[in-house]
Amino acid sequence: MPVTLDSSLEDLHHALKSQKPEDWDATMKTNVTSVYFTVVSFLPLLGAAAKKGDGRGSVVITGSIGGLHNDKRVENLHYQASKAY
Repeated sequence: MPVTLDSSLEDLHHALKSQKPEDWDATMKTNVTSVYFTVVSFLPLLGAAAKKGDGRGSVVITGSIGGLHNDKRVENLHYQASKAY
C-alpha cells in the first residue's frame, strides 16, 4: 500500500526520509529554477520591444494541476511542490 499524507506519522517519516535529495533537486531545477532563469534572460528583449513601441510583451508562466489538487501520495511530493507556484 502506498504511503500517503493520511498514513501514520511513522510511515510518513520513513517515506519522506527515504526520498533522495537528488530527486528533489532535479525536479526543482527543471520546474522552478529553469523558469526563473528563462524569464530573467528574456527581460531585456521585452524592454527592447517596449522601447521600439511594440508593447512591452508578456511572460506567461503556467503551473500544473499537480500543485493544486489533493494528491496525497508522498512519492510525488517534490513534483507537487515544484508546480505550486
